[in-house]
Amino acid sequence: MIGFLAANGIIRVEGKHTTMTKIIPTKTTPSHWPLMIGIIFGCLYSSHIFAAPPQKIASLSLASDEILLDLLQTCGGRQRIVALSTFADDPEASSVVESAKTVKGRVHSEPESLFSLKPDLIIAASFNRPELIRMIESRNVPLLMLDKFSSVADIAKHIQDIGTAVECPKEAKALRESFLRQVSAQKIPSASPKKVRVINYSPDLVVMGLDTLFDELVTQAGAINVAGEFGLHHWPKIDVETLLRMKPDKIIVIGVDSPKKRAAIKAHPAWGRLDAVTKENQIIFLDSRTALSTSHYFSSAIKDLQKHLHSER
Repeated sequence: MIGFLAANGIIRVEGKHTTMTKIIPTKTTPSHWPLMIGIIFGCLYSSHIFAAPPQKIASLSLASDEILLDLLQTCGGRQRIVALSTFADDPEASSVVESAKTVKGRVHSEPESLFSLKPDLIIAASFNRPELIRMIESRNVPLLMLDKFSSVADIAKHIQDIGTAVECPKEAKALRESFLRQVSAQKIPSASPKKVRVINYSPDLVVMGLDTLFDELVTQAGAINVAGEFGLHHWPKIDVETLLRMKPDKIIVIGVDSPKKRAAIKAHPAWGRLDAVTKENQIIFLDSRTALSTSHYFSSAIKDLQKHLHSER
């Protein structure tokens, strides 16, 4: 699970990559193409001018896998994708397992398999391996970098940026607006009852604080993330005393519900001491495919959490 979280921007285990990518339409034509994609790293700048939209797109993260598959379904066809990340096939992580079968290629972190496909556009993320990004840059391959994964606004921007890069602006606008409408539809009225205080379950006491998509999920669902309430940022590991002081109303577990998992939580030397664990109906299980999503499928997690919060009061 830690590997998946780190590989898809849910948590970070190293410093943020500093590469920035800009997509700049030329001024010589009213249409988007040719596009000049500029890759800025250090003090160097390289640009790529295309005569047509990219036809051999490689995606290196589940976020871009999910966005690309939905965008290209009605914009040029999914045959424009030469490779997806290996996470696209993971039934516990991916919302596009079935549609991913329409794309043959898969890439993870092996540069040989990536470059053998001769992509004309690579969509990467700031949490991809820095050495792989450097190799892409050294080969002067057109690159779009998705850089932030902590809010609804970040996801909306990624949809827009990918749409621009693959020349599907109308489809991207429609997907982006649909995503934002679904999020907005979950807004809690101002006269709502007292907000529920929640925290994510982790057997090693790593919690998700401010500046994470988990905090955004909880906030959008109308609850309070206790880790954020305590002023914690990102993914700190807390001690038992801090956990007991937090006194959350409910515990959120990301994954499939099972008697075995519930028994493990109750038997945990720290979590088992919380009232939220010893009382009935205070543990919420959320689908990992949406609760850990960094794409437009994230909106389903907000709806799911709201349903649990209201039905289990």
